[in-house]
Amino acid sequence: MDNFKRIYFLCGNTRTFLDCFDSTYKNIIDKLFCDNTKINTHVLFYLKCDDPGPKGQKGWDFTYPLIDETILKNYISNLTKKYNNISFHSEILPTNKINDSQLLSQVKNRKVYTGFLGGDKKLLRALHCHYNIEDCGKIINQIESDNKVNFDFYIYIRPDLFFSEPCHNISEYVTNTDKIILGKGPNEYNNDHIAIIPHKYKDDFFFERMNLIRTNDKEKLQTSEQIYWNTIQGNYNVKPIGKYHIKRK
Repeated sequence: MDNFKRIYFLCGNTRTFLDCFDSTYKNIIDKLFCDNTKINTHVLFYLKCDDPGPKGQKGWDFTYPLIDETILKNYISNLTKKYNNISFHSEILPTNKINDSQLLSQVKNRKVYTGFLGGDKKLLRALHCHYNIEDCGKIINQIESDNKVNFDFYIYIRPDLFFSEPCHNISEYVTNTDKIILGKGPNEYNNDHIAIIPHKYKDDFFFERMNLIRTNDKEKLQTSEQIYWNTIQGNYNVKPIGKYHIKRK
């Protein structure tokens, strides 16, 4: 056990979250329990009930289940009773918090976005993702203020990840404050499925993506992941964080 203060935040479209969270708790959160857990362990659900639909990209045209907002809220309410040694917080959105035109108006220069980000539809998928992360950061700032705590680590987990076995080595990662740890995905490349962020990189992770989007006038960007990696500026290592897959349906 340790006394590091941490918050797990599951941010994104709800999709198969209802089928996945118990596996996240059992294989990730439960492996990091510490003394005085109610104070030191927090979970934020930042979940959007609707879904943008298929990407229009070969091999990625998945149609996801939609979860009723009331069902989702009831599920989370039950979690607070089931796992009563955790402080839970939630932001449940029926749809995007900001509309497409408002979000596009924040882009400094649309011409720098090409490849997988070419065209408003593809660009908007990435923009909403990065805006949601920024909004998560603002909510976490408020949680820290309300609870008079500064978290040592911020642990991001995609809501539709299903963990099939315990992550025994995760305790090693939350003692390393030198680098962000990015999970090595099933396809053996850096990805944005899961991350462990030490406190000193908090602002880089949560706020620099949208700052780049609002100020970038020249740098060519072709993927959402490129925006992500550019803003954490090489301050990361890639490590396996549990065995998991994205549960599509």
